[in-house]
Amino acid sequence: MLDFFNDSIYFAWFLLGIALLIGELALPGFILAFFGLGAFIVSLVLYFYSELSLNHQVLLFISSSLILLFSLRSYLEEIFTGQQRIDQDEYFGNDQFKKDAKESFGVVVGEIPSEGFGEIKYRGTFYKAKSISKEVIHDNENVKVLGTLDGDESVYIISKI
Repeated sequence: MLDFFNDSIYFAWFLLGIALLIGELALPGFILAFFGLGAFIVSLVLYFYSELSLNHQVLLFISSSLILLFSLRSYLEEIFTGQQRIDQDEYFGNDQFKKDAKESFGVVVGEIPSEGFGEIKYRGTFYKAKSISKEVIHDNENVKVLGTLDGDESVYIISKI
């Protein structure tokens, strides 16, 4: 049994790497993933060069994990969390980002029948909308957003301008 463990120590490091990556899913912070990658590096080195002592394995694990953590964390965090862009949208003026703006406007996507449901692009995102206008609102037409539907805040009430 001891020979099996010595021969497959790279597999133990590989399993540790998987466990750390799974742990990253459960814990916030985006740190455990880099230690998981460090365990994968140790596993890869041991697969090709099995004569590494336990002290050297731990040293390689810690150093590679910390190097990855400090060099890649901020870069990868921007990729996974995204960046919020607050400037002028092609459909709306900057007044949409002011908290004290009294009126909001959107653009119809498709066609909305009179007093029917359809879809609008509002503040850069697509939403379901209910028209209170007595006439059909056509594709790419600007509409005034009046508020949300009672009981369903994901549906906006709109009227033709």
